[in-house]
Amino acid sequence: MSSMLGSILRLPPALAILPALLLPGCFVETTRTRIGAEFRPRPVEVLKDYRVLAGGREVGRMRLLKIHTGKEGETWYQVLRKDGQEVGRIDLLGRAFRQEPFREGWVLVSMDRVEENLRILFELRDPPVLAPAGKGPPGNGGRAVEASAERSGGGADGGASKRIP
Repeated sequence: MSSMLGSILRLPPALAILPALLLPGCFVETTRTRIGAEFRPRPVEVLKDYRVLAGGREVGRMRLLKIHTGKEGETWYQVLRKDGQEVGRIDLLGRAFRQEPFREGWVLVSMDRVEENLRILFELRDPPVLAPAGKGPPGNGGRAVEASAERSGGGADGGASKRIP
């Protein structure tokens, strides 16, 4: 180490100041900027929560979310795998979206009933069955009900099940 220091001191005066000239390039200047309103965290409310069943086993969940973004907010169904990875979204107009590799934003994949949209998003052969998560909505006793029966109001319980919008 001392030999290295000695060799620097033996440099010609013009080269001896070279390390001092390079030193200012090592400093970083930071600035603070305010985050715009569109990037700030927003409250999220889970309005409904369903288990998605196919062939008697749970393949995922479907949750009705409301993102509070101002006066009205945004509402849609979030479709998740069992491990919590998002499969896609279904809006209240019955359109199913998912993100696909090398495509920007959400891609429309289906415009159908909830169970058909779920079948396409989960890539299932047959439409799945929805069961309330936890205690579930009142009126169905926590048992599995088919989404089409709920939508038409003509399920096995004579229409007492909570309808899916």
